[in-house]
Amino acid sequence: MQESAYSSITVEKGQDFVDNLIITVKFNPTSHIHNWDTVNWDSNETHHWHNCLDADCPLKNPEGMNGYAEHVDADHDDLCDVCGYDMYVPPVNIPDTYDIELIVGEGGEAKTNLSNASAGTTITVTATPDNGYELAYITVDGERIDGTTFKMPDHDVTVRVYFTNGGFPFTDVAPGAWYYDAVSYVYANGLMDGTSATTFEPNANMTRAMLVTILWRMEGEPVVNYLMPFTDVDGGAWYAEAVRWASSEGIVEGVSDTSFAPNAEITREQLAAILWRYAGEPATAANLAGYADGASVSAYAVDAMRWCVEHGIITGTTAATLEPQGTATRAQAAAMLMRFAENLK
Repeated sequence: MQESAYSSITVEKGQDFVDNLIITVKFNPTSHIHNWDTVNWDSNETHHWHNCLDADCPLKNPEGMNGYAEHVDADHDDLCDVCGYDMYVPPVNIPDTYDIELIVGEGGEAKTNLSNASAGTTITVTATPDNGYELAYITVDGERIDGTTFKMPDHDVTVRVYFTNGGFPFTDVAPGAWYYDAVSYVYANGLMDGTSATTFEPNANMTRAMLVTILWRMEGEPVVNYLMPFTDVDGGAWYAEAVRWASSEGIVEGVSDTSFAPNAEITREQLAAILWRYAGEPATAANLAGYADGASVSAYAVDAMRWCVEHGIITGTTAATLEPQGTATRAQAAAMLMRFAENLK
């Protein structure tokens, strides 16, 4: 310890002795002499320094400590070259985001609060109907949602918004029927028409001509230059261009080299095969072991049925049966087409 310099000196004569002088020296308060710990470093995220080892050291701010300086990392190993402080900052985990495709039907406008989002994010769809229309419903990947919000899954999604002007024409398709949404979908998207202005005939069987026409419409009604091989398809028939296109693409085959049988009722396995070919004959690892009649699927349709079952396009007529050779009703076809279009197109 040592004293600081004096602040003042006064000299006065003593009262008892004339020659006696009294000298008063006033010193500043004593200052602390630091005992720096030059062996060890203290540090924070940006700087390092040597602390004073004295418990009564009045210095509290690191900026006044011995050797106070910023960290140095010349060799870029995330360690300070002077004090060894670990400067590594772990990266912030930003969750994966997935895209939202929005498709809006006729009768209004719609938007989502986000165009992409991470899993678990709440997505809100804002729908604005045109005059005379109202919001019918919203689907996410083909599944109808309650209201206008949903939680984002861990994959890209397709959101469709449907409006209605109260003009759903089919009196034989009642709200609440298991196929109501599917019929609404195929009708609203121009994939299937009614059998008359007011009937859909959901329990009537689907024909081969009907199905290829639906796929042709989904493709945008292309016109192809292809020699029609089937003598039972009249060039002026409403399904002629659809059969021409589907045949040229290898999506459908005839029942013989020269016969298509446009009015023949289509079976469930035939429908699966046509949708599978239209999708490009994708590979599948699924099997039909869960169905008692799975082994009865025709050889040409096995992969197609496996793929359709895997993706939920075709479901069993019961929990244990597929009925592959059973005819597909118009209601069943509408449901399969909606699942196919929403999930895989």
